[in-house]
Amino acid sequence: MLGALPNATRTALLYGLSKRAYNGTLYYEDKTFSARGSVSYRSPYIDGSSATGNLFEGYDSTRNVGVV
Repeated sequence: MLGALPNATRTALLYGLSKRAYNGTLYYEDKTFSARGSVSYRSPYIDGSSATGNLFEGYDSTRNVGVV
């Protein structure tokens, strides 16, 4: 492969990425009833480009729950 980079290990922080992220969905359906529930979680992360002028801006973890 022309111009390929050699294997390297990244040791610095990757901005905008969480260490943990989980998603789950449960479905139930029969002839008269159907339901769906979803949950997602993202652990805290740091952003390297802040709109407020700070060098680094951190964000707390998020949880989202939806039921239909």
